[in-house]
Amino acid sequence: MVEYPSDRIELYRQFISRFARPRWPDSNLPEPIPDSLISQLEIDFSVTFPTSLRLFLSCYGGAYVAELRDTWLHAGHQLSCPVPMDEFFDFETMHLENGTSWLAPIPKCIAKTADISSANAFDYLIAFAGDGGGNWFCFCKADCIANTDDLPVFYFDHDGGAIEKLACGLDDLIKMYLRLPARQL
Repeated sequence: MVEYPSDRIELYRQFISRFARPRWPDSNLPEPIPDSLISQLEIDFSVTFPTSLRLFLSCYGGAYVAELRDTWLHAGHQLSCPVPMDEFFDFETMHLENGTSWLAPIPKCIAKTADISSANAFDYLIAFAGDGGGNWFCFCKADCIANTDDLPVFYFDHDGGAIEKLACGLDDLIKMYLRLPARQL
């Protein structure tokens, strides 16, 4: 059994308690993805997830965090805080989203050689979350190697194919979201 730092677990707990809600009125909050299924995703996509994502998925799975978007819009912090995610993908959605073919320009930081004018983005990226509008939060596949603690998070905008770095890691992105002021109802 892997030991995870309690401060990281607490960070994810705060994020979920603030922004997660059931997807449908009669559904439950997210359920963890078993380690065996997380390992299966890694095999299926020839990657090794960073510890940050592996821990998040094993604790909260496909979390629906739509309250984040409401908070982000209400706070008016669109320029100082990255675009909000809407959900972390569950096992099936991760397969569906990463199994699509989407042509996009691939920047050098992702291609690792030179800019590529057009290629299937999911040959280079592994999507783990979405914004509810068809855009993805991703890691660079080339960086998904064994024993990586956390990796830069990229936002892949399907409208035009722009891929931009949002944060130095998943933990940093979550910390940015947690700095949003509480929404006053």
